[in-house]
Amino acid sequence: MIPVALFVRVSTKEQAYSRQVADLTACADKQGYYIAHIIHETGSATKHSNVDRPELDKLLNLCRTKAIKKVLVTEFSRLGRRRSETPALMEVITEAGVSIYAHNLGLETLLANGKRNPVAGIVIAVMIEIDAMETERLSERIMSGLAEAQRRGKQLGRP
Repeated sequence: MIPVALFVRVSTKEQAYSRQVADLTACADKQGYYIAHIIHETGSATKHSNVDRPELDKLLNLCRTKAIKKVLVTEFSRLGRRRSETPALMEVITEAGVSIYAHNLGLETLLANGKRNPVAGIVIAVMIEIDAMETERLSERIMSGLAEAQRRGKQLGRP
């Protein structure tokens, strides 16, 4: 059986990992993988750099020591949302010979023969840019909503 790690991340303590773990466990069972580790992380990756993420360090250590062959995530963005850090992180994992499987896309970074999956490289580049645009649009909508609330006389923040 192929040893894998499930890497799940939520942004706030109010959120739960259970859906991600259930989806990835079912995927691992279907593929006949052995779940060697489940790594849970709480915290918005947009607010913390990768150097402040001990659970990520644990994952990287598993990759470097060859304790796992694959990392299963519900989507690539679970590894991190920072456009500048996510590709570098994925490169470190892939360079260690560990494939990253994104469940939402059914896509792995490495082919069965251990070579890079060229389709994954293209899709990842596009997805990272889409995530960045989505984050920027969300920020713009929030700022617009706050400005509209102020125009209507609503007090923002503490009185």
